Amino acid sequence: MTPEPVTPDDFARLLALPEDHPERRALAGNPAFEARLRLWREFESGAGDRLSTEAIDSAARELTRRLARGIDTGATAHATGTRPARAPGTFRWLGWFSSPPRAALAFASVIVVIAAATWVVTRQTSQPVVRSAPEHAVLEIAAPRITRDGVELQWAPVAGADAYQVTFYGRDLTEIAHSDPTADARLVLRAGQLPHGLESGREVLAEVSALHGSDAIARSAPRLVTPP
Repeated sequence: MTPEPVTPDDFARLLALPEDHPERRALAGNPAFEARLRLWREFESGAGDRLSTEAIDSAARELTRRLARGIDTGATAHATGTRPARAPGTFRWLGWFSSPPRAALAFASVIVVIAAATWVVTRQTSQPVVRSAPEHAVLEIAAPRITRDGVELQWAPVAGADAYQVTFYGRDLTEIAHSDPTADARLVLRAGQLPHGLESGREVLAEVSALHGSDAIARSAPRLVTPP
């Protein structure tokens, strides 16, 4: 009859009992318990740490022999196009050494994918919100000019823009009005004909957007304007 396995929790509990305790005596012939108890005592006494020079040298030679055999087997398999069977107990990481070209290619592929993903994410987060904006596009409203027709807002044309729209904001940066899109690079605010939401004499912020179709390809910084 196969004895019941001793779990780590059971072993810790049994280890705290006196050796003449009935539960300890019942496990006197249990190989798993006896082996674990022997390992525990060696650990406690430090006897397992005192390896002889001969044992260390022997272990080093055996490790060198196994590594050399694994590398030779991998090189032969790569040259013949076959994949050798892995012996039971062989460390999985030896596979990296047993087929160097494939391992190097796989590792390089992972690095390339990570680098590409990092570049794409960094590039996307650094792009301006405005889509399709030319790199040289600079849009700025000139200082408002008072004319006999009203207050004129003017800006330099932007390449690729087919219309412009001026948006007006209050002091709390809430949008309160906007002009109709126009192909002219200027807008005149006339008394009695102000865009809906604007009040004569009330200072506001004006921002002009250069449009290509329905997309804004450039936007200016806000400028203070007092409608007539």
